[in-house]
Amino acid sequence: MQLISEITYPVRLSSAELFALLALVSAPTLLGAEVESPRSINSERGQLLWEQGTAELRANGWLVYDEVTQTDVVNETLLLLLLNAVNAEVVLLTTWDQADGTHHGVAHYDHGQTLVEMSIVDGMHEFVMFAQRTDGLLRIARRLAPKLPLNAESIQFKLTHEQAAMAKQNPDVHLLQSFGLSEIAAQQFAATLQKPRLYGSINLLRSEATEVIVNRIIGIVLAETSACLGLVRSDGSIDYYHVSEADFIQLLDQEMTNLAEMQVVYEA
Repeated sequence: MQLISEITYPVRLSSAELFALLALVSAPTLLGAEVESPRSINSERGQLLWEQGTAELRANGWLVYDEVTQTDVVNETLLLLLLNAVNAEVVLLTTWDQADGTHHGVAHYDHGQTLVEMSIVDGMHEFVMFAQRTDGLLRIARRLAPKLPLNAESIQFKLTHEQAAMAKQNPDVHLLQSFGLSEIAAQQFAATLQKPRLYGSINLLRSEATEVIVNRIIGIVLAETSACLGLVRSDGSIDYYHVSEADFIQLLDQEMTNLAEMQVVYEA
């Protein structure tokens, strides 16, 4: 039997290869992957993608034919990686725009303490698996530019959606103080909004078998030496946090844990 390729990270898969793997594990989709679903396309299109994907998997050594058992054999570690992503309890879809106009995106799939990262680079899906959630969250933090500060004074405040929109249009210290912010909070937030280098968002999704059950949004604003996160609450208000790199990781880790532990009530 031809040898199966060994896993080295990042694992790079074409859209057709990912489609074929999703079909093999009977998954309807992979959140954030921008690949067609084996369940939602017509059979002719599906057959073409299946044939292309399996051919590419064979060419790259991920799928081999065992003459003894007369069955196809898939790399087990690759299958485990994909199953962890498909069956994730919590999914993070992070997108951001730099001041120079470039757009970035990355997805993370949390399954217990195992985290799978997926990004699309030059049309290929690149996967990495982390044994610890915090290692993957550190990767998110260090993709952003400018870098998150290593040290920052811990500041937290709340704004309504309307107040946040007004602050973005007019980042004035006195306006922010009129919303109830302390002087230091108003100064820090105004300084971040006056010269932003990065705007982004993190969609935190509680999912079950790729079905989204709960969606929470965290906004990101980075200036040269400061960073703020805005967690949108169910009542429309926004909890803001002036954060360091460690604060960023801790906040995401806690929100992911909260979502994973949330009791979901299903309608009969």
